[in-house]
Amino acid sequence: MNTLRGLAVILVASLPIFVYAQSEDRAREIENKRSILIQKLIWESQSLRRAENRAIVYAKIGNALWTVDSAGAKRLYAQAVNELLNAQSIAEANDNKDGAYQDLLMSSNTRPNVLNTIAVNDPEFALQSLYSTRPRLVAEALAAFRANGKRSEGSQSGNSHHLAQNELSLEDSLISKTTQQDPALAAARIREKLKNDLSGMTWGLLQTLLIYDEASANSIGDEIIRKITSKGFLNGDQPDHQNINLATTILSHFLQTNNSEGKFIRFDETQLKAMAEKLILSQIRLSERQQGWVNPELTKYAEKLAPALFERMSAVQKAQEVRSYGGPDAYAARKFIEANPQPETLLAEAGKFAAPYRSQIYQSAASRLASRGDFAAAFSVISENLSDGEMQNALDSLKGQYAYQLINKGQFAEAESIVGEMSPNNRFYHLISLARTARNRNPTANSAFAAAVLDRARSQLPPEIETGNDLQQLMQLISAFAESDPPRAFREFEAVIPKLNELDSAFSVVNRFNNNYNVKDGEYPLTNGFSFGYYLDQSVISTLGLLDLEQTLAIIDKLGRREARILLILHLLESGQFRSVKFKIEKQGNGLRQYKTIVVLN
Repeated sequence: MNTLRGLAVILVASLPIFVYAQSEDRAREIENKRSILIQKLIWESQSLRRAENRAIVYAKIGNALWTVDSAGAKRLYAQAVNELLNAQSIAEANDNKDGAYQDLLMSSNTRPNVLNTIAVNDPEFALQSLYSTRPRLVAEALAAFRANGKRSEGSQSGNSHHLAQNELSLEDSLISKTTQQDPALAAARIREKLKNDLSGMTWGLLQTLLIYDEASANSIGDEIIRKITSKGFLNGDQPDHQNINLATTILSHFLQTNNSEGKFIRFDETQLKAMAEKLILSQIRLSERQQGWVNPELTKYAEKLAPALFERMSAVQKAQEVRSYGGPDAYAARKFIEANPQPETLLAEAGKFAAPYRSQIYQSAASRLASRGDFAAAFSVISENLSDGEMQNALDSLKGQYAYQLINKGQFAEAESIVGEMSPNNRFYHLISLARTARNRNPTANSAFAAAVLDRARSQLPPEIETGNDLQQLMQLISAFAESDPPRAFREFEAVIPKLNELDSAFSVVNRFNNNYNVKDGEYPLTNGFSFGYYLDQSVISTLGLLDLEQTLAIIDKLGRREARILLILHLLESGQFRSVKFKIEKQGNGLRQYKTIVVLN
């Protein structure tokens, strides 16, 4: 078993948890629970095989400890960066340079994840670590980008362009965050950066600089417009989305703040109009040639800043809108519905539209009749005009509206009867909603009714889940049980753990068979998120953790995969219910021992 490299973590948290009197500050309870979660993370991370996974966990533990021990947190941040460098060295030394190492070689996920995590509390160290951990391929791409300014031909140069833009955006983001530690130094860095590079964070940096140096922000703003206009909005025959997004942001800001009082960046209007004209013209030509998507806001910009292009831009937007609806017939039907005519008009005019789109009009008419309370007429419209394939969902939608109206009137039994007529998939969620609403309306009087409704919902699922849809529905049900019957919620969740472990094992076998490059030494990258062959709604874990953290952790312990356990513990730790508070108990008294969280690096 691997150990934490050079890391000894001591949590003096008076565990097991002490029970405090109700009059004690709740902060003690929160910090006690946080300490338990941190200790669990440390224990689990000792056996992680991948250095990049250890880097992520150390950085997140550092964040969790920051408010009680910033010095210890900084040492954890340093350890996280060391692990990241270790992982990058392994990737560089790999002869095959296969897909398993692309994330580390190209700074796709792990490195930005670690640096952004550190930057929450120590952006200066995160910024310096950006430079010390920059991979060779990224450094080469950045050098080429700064030398050439535009993407050259070839797919590899295109990827190089993308790597450089991502790196500049990450750097700019970290520089912006350093204002919380040293505003003067950050402002100087921002001035330098804005004079040299454009990135996805350029506008954010310019807005930050405005706070500290208005004159420089205005001067550099005009220089940015000149750079954007000079570079243009195409890379080869493809749109340069970074420049397009930056230009549209600037134009939007100008139209909102022009002639307004206050502290805004003031752009030279002549330069601004030149940029707007070049942007709009490039997008018109691109759309006419490739029928690609263009920002509909450009029509507004054309009207205000490039009136000679307004008609052409309007035509491009109209053609784009027609395509997005699926063609002229679909567009005509949708526009007719969006005009919000009375249901009688919808029914009278429906026959004039192409057959595939009439059902939308009939369903809209039925919905509007239902909103009047005329459900009989609404059901009749659906039954008489929709095909069998469309009818069931449309009827269920109306029944949902009817049940919702009955629920609002407190007619819960009647609402249950209507919900019972729905198809099983639609019925399930309406039953849960009905139970929750009834119980919340009057917990004492309606608790038995709500429990019976939830039992009815559970009876729709097999005793042992069989599909992903079953699992999602069960998680919804467990959340509902957590509100009214916590023991039942824990039993239902615990009962599904063997199936989750079975799915995880099967997923692992399939990945090995297919040579999935994401798996190394039998371990998945934590940056992939909770992806182990099934989808798990992690908000359910938060709900259970709030009810009983000890029991929730006991259930998590039964998951066979360490990465899954770590991600769920991290989710608990980072959820709002266990948000850190600044406090320590430095002395004993009233039956409490010394309580402090300490991190020591050997």
